Amino acid sequence: MRPQNLIVRCLARREGDVFVAMCVDLTLAAQGSTLHEAREKLHAQIASYIGEALTVDRKHAPALLYRKGPLTDRLVYRFCQLRTMLKHGRNLFVYSEALPLKLAAV
Repeated sequence: MRPQNLIVRCLARREGDVFVAMCVDLTLAAQGSTLHEAREKLHAQIASYIGEALTVDRKHAPALLYRKGPLTDRLVYRFCQLRTMLKHGRNLFVYSEALPLKLAAV
């Protein structure tokens, strides 16, 4: 397994008064009052998830890191990606994160 080659798909969107950021591939989500805050919280969740997978759950790491997210989440991601490309997604932000992220020292 080579986690340095892993890239996860993420999206963030405004929902009412908050921004919701979600990682489609790892089925993680976070919210914040700003786009930056939501992305930072999601980034921390991804780092924690990866850290746990590579240490505590090392035996199951391949299944945890290379699983597919639910079909509905992947379809939402593709729909948001298309809307962004067509310039109709003013409150949508589609991006990718390269892994592994720097893990926090414990």
